[in-house]
Amino acid sequence: KGKLRRYLNIMIVFLLSGVWHGANITFLFWGALNGIYQVAAGLVRDLFGGGSSKGTGTGHEAAGGSAMKSLRWGKIIATFLLMTLTWVFFRAPHITDAFATLERLCGPYITALTDGTVFTLGLGVKNLVFVIAALILLIVADISCEKKGCDVSGLLANVKLPVRWALYYLVIIMILFSCNLSMQEFLYSKF
Repeated sequence: KGKLRRYLNIMIVFLLSGVWHGANITFLFWGALNGIYQVAAGLVRDLFGGGSSKGTGTGHEAAGGSAMKSLRWGKIIATFLLMTLTWVFFRAPHITDAFATLERLCGPYITALTDGTVFTLGLGVKNLVFVIAALILLIVADISCEKKGCDVSGLLANVKLPVRWALYYLVIIMILFSCNLSMQEFLYSKF
């Protein structure tokens, strides 16, 4: 029944998924943001022809391969940032808490990384080292997969068995050491 009806249906579905998660305005806001993202993505696809970011089958990768790769990375970063924004609303107990959190996130707190304040936020030096190491491992794996045209499991399948298991154990240890194992309420415990 047309694009307008399709976008209206998308918004309804995401608003209902927000209500399904809980009877709090924060969940409704979470669903609305997800719906807005989907509608905006659909509008962009409609305006620019709906091409894939990989340029498969179009012949554009030879002429503008680096531009297409930059566009793909831009989409990945934008998706991460937008989804991080929505999870603030999902996790906040009240809408005012969500906006206060966003204000603190967007505030001038970059210096917390250099002046030692980050360690007063519950993240110790050991945790920070493990998080940075995990990010580096993730970036190296992603770049390797990008160059070889495979996914992480395909990349690991080509690694010798002892090295592969060493990587598995390293990741498990990194996860365990970066966790806060104090008693906390489970995210879905109130549903």
